[in-house]
Amino acid sequence: MAHSLSAKKRIRQTAKRRARNRARKETVKADVKTFLSQMHAVLRPVLEANPVPERGEIELDCSIVPKIELIYDPFETGEAERYDKPERF
Repeated sequence: MAHSLSAKKRIRQTAKRRARNRARKETVKADVKTFLSQMHAVLRPVLEANPVPERGEIELDCSIVPKIELIYDPFETGEAERYDKPERF
């Protein structure tokens, strides 16, 4: 149990940071799962083909290929600024 004010503050900050990191991790995991399922739908004709088509014979419907977008962009929010700039002495 923390007794000093700075130790109590550190506990609060750590709890907030942990909650943010967990939320971001869940978002990334869900996005990756969605992307992989969409890519599987695009590649299904090739994966289920019997026999496997030769190189150059594969035709995919590129209109349903998912687009990769960053929902959370640290450069857009300005959070990454502190890591980009070298510190002055």
